[in-house]
Amino acid sequence: MNVFLCESNRIKRYLSPKIVNVVVVLLGVLKLILYGLDSLSVENSDWQAYELTANYSFGFIKRALLGTIVRFMADNMSLGYSDSVYLFMLLEEIIFTIIMFSLALCLVNKFKDPNLNLIVLLFLSTDIVGFYYFDWGEPDILLMSLTVIACILIIRDKALWLVPLLSALCVLIHEGYVSMYFGLVIALLCIKWISESGKNRARFFVTMMITGLLCTSLFLYFYLYSEKAFTITSQEFVDYSVEALGSTLTSEMNLLSAFWNIGTPAFAMWENGVPTLEFWYRMIVVLFAAVLCLPLVFYKFSIWKRIIISEKNKFNRFIYLFCASFFILTIPLIVLHTDEGRWFYDLVFQEFMLLFCIYIMDHKNVRSIVSNTVKCNALNMIILIFYCVFFIRPNKQAIDDMIADAASLILHIIYS
Repeated sequence: MNVFLCESNRIKRYLSPKIVNVVVVLLGVLKLILYGLDSLSVENSDWQAYELTANYSFGFIKRALLGTIVRFMADNMSLGYSDSVYLFMLLEEIIFTIIMFSLALCLVNKFKDPNLNLIVLLFLSTDIVGFYYFDWGEPDILLMSLTVIACILIIRDKALWLVPLLSALCVLIHEGYVSMYFGLVIALLCIKWISESGKNRARFFVTMMITGLLCTSLFLYFYLYSEKAFTITSQEFVDYSVEALGSTLTSEMNLLSAFWNIGTPAFAMWENGVPTLEFWYRMIVVLFAAVLCLPLVFYKFSIWKRIIISEKNKFNRFIYLFCASFFILTIPLIVLHTDEGRWFYDLVFQEFMLLFCIYIMDHKNVRSIVSNTVKCNALNMIILIFYCVFFIRPNKQAIDDMIADAASLILHIIYS
């Protein structure tokens, strides 16, 4: 027992605010260096850059907000379209890095909790290696930046009217926001709603309803009518994108599938009521994703179990259960789409951000719950190192490809 106690105290010294501050800053610098080396030109970003050529001059279509901003930059800053795209991607990454690492430094220095510091480093480690196998300028970066701002406004109870607007902006940037980070905002609004009283309780409820209705309406419009809203054909759009960026598009399908319903629909995984190989492939992918998330699932279950048990009101218990389950919105993405690394990081971001938010509020004495759940021991340090090492892509080998190869191998063994 004394051995473990000494070990825990030693690790806590390693996780002191002074040391963690240095590590956080170094991770931030490393993140920008990795992107700088990997994305020195627009061509390295491929169809992500081409997606930024879509704008509202083609109609009120999905994913056109960023392209409209880029076009404005190109027309008013004496920059070519290609340079404007690259500059916009650079600004996205800088903004995201500043927001996330500033939040980390605030958490470390305000609470001085070694257990929380361990969680912060775990989160930042997955951030570094998680985004490294995205194309630079992925809209998710901006979605997460706006989501963090919305969360801060909610927990500080400041300018709540901005929360629905920020969430709506996220849907205009990428309609998939509803399945990615939207649940985090709604969960946090729910927690504030049941924890407040009087007028404040009503304000949070109204904000939650407006946010939900506005984002859902935009999502349904883009899902059902965006393709019809285009004033040009798909081939004209491809020609415009190639001409605007002045380079060759390696995959027209990737670009067109972002705006038109082109590709393999979900029902193609079933044939005459029988699951196809594609179905079993996706199920194996989901299994791998679940295994990768096991450490997070353990922390999540342990913390939320204590929060729910501490609540006496049955209705509030149901709300907490709902807040603990909002990650379900991301599951369809894992099942129906590729980019497993991307969806994995969506889950990581949502879970950590919700934990950070309720930790700041100290809702249901969550700070003591975290201290009793997340221990500064060797096992957690091993998990931290595992996440850092496993998700670094050797020779640009993305985790998506690793999971795909493993799933293909399993299916080959089963059907050979």
